[in-house]
Amino acid sequence: MNNYISIFLAVCLAVASGPVQAQAACETTDVAIKSDFESARLNGCKIAENGQIHLKITPEDSPPINPSPWYAFKVVPKSNASISVLLSYENGKHRYWPKVSTDGREWAPLPADKIEKIDPATVRLTLPEMAQPYYVAAQEMITNHVHTAWIDEMAEKSSFKKSLIGHSEQKRPIYKIESQSRNGNHSYLVIVGRQHPPEVTGALALMPFVETLMAETPLATRFRENFGIVVVPVMNPDGVALGHWRHNTRGQDLNRDWGPFKHAETQAIKNELERFQVNNSKPKDRLAMFLDFHSTGRNVLYTQSNEEETYPRDFARKWHNSTSVRFKNYKAERAERPLANYTPNQAAYNTSKNYIYRKYGVAAITYEVGDNTDRQALKEAAIIYAEEMMRLMLEELPS
Repeated sequence: MNNYISIFLAVCLAVASGPVQAQAACETTDVAIKSDFESARLNGCKIAENGQIHLKITPEDSPPINPSPWYAFKVVPKSNASISVLLSYENGKHRYWPKVSTDGREWAPLPADKIEKIDPATVRLTLPEMAQPYYVAAQEMITNHVHTAWIDEMAEKSSFKKSLIGHSEQKRPIYKIESQSRNGNHSYLVIVGRQHPPEVTGALALMPFVETLMAETPLATRFRENFGIVVVPVMNPDGVALGHWRHNTRGQDLNRDWGPFKHAETQAIKNELERFQVNNSKPKDRLAMFLDFHSTGRNVLYTQSNEEETYPRDFARKWHNSTSVRFKNYKAERAERPLANYTPNQAAYNTSKNYIYRKYGVAAITYEVGDNTDRQALKEAAIIYAEEMMRLMLEELPS
């Protein structure tokens, strides 16, 4: 883990309060535990006879559900007493290293000697002794408000234009930012993120990746002259706001609904993708590349196999090789996931990667970042990935 974690944003952002899922709270003479803020998750809070605070974390839906047990709560000290909480998971086990913040912007990991693993589903946390209130969360809280502020900043300071592509099941807005090529080329790179709410490291990589595409460098300028860019940073705003482990508010893993498109969130992206015509002789927009940012236990790119033909040609192998030689503090693997491995009756057949490759034949890659990857390293890697992607895509242009 980092010794210190800091999210650098151009605007000052506090954790927002607002409409949130009804969650738990409890109070002793020494402390109050609350969950009345965006992205909170605390499903039970009880005080035992011995004074031990028991916190319960449950998923938004009954199993099966991916074991990404998000938690986030607020601690309001009322004395100088030492505070410990027993954190237990229902239908999950402890995965995310606790992080602490007083302002929702800068986060520090809880020291290892303050975390006691009781069993796979239970940990005891000895919390910091602070006078002011603070947050404890599974990862840095990148809320919808943070994403929207970043989108607005990109639209203000670059050639990106912000627009609405749809709404979630609970009517939260789903935004895109788009940059059109300067030479009239109709080829586009499409990037999406936050299908799965707890996958924060994917979001932390997406932002510097996109910022590199929009930088005033010779490489990025030439790329924008030849390619359009569409970015949908938050596909699941309801899940982000409500502190979900995985799903939208109708119990759907959105990354298993590309093809069926039965939900408001995936319907929004389907409508956006309809502009990219397939086998159409008219001068319509064309999809050239697709990236979907996620998090998992390690840094990995899920790609088509070497045997599967894509545009750009052999892109995944070349991209992995060219970036790997440049990384200093970041280790990543490439894992081939051929479409032939999946059948239509499998849920994974309908991931974004598989759907895009199936329909458009372009390189469609799931960009996964490890839960505990050093934050500075993942930022540096995202910049390298963006630079090498631009270089390789430009090499495919006719001379």
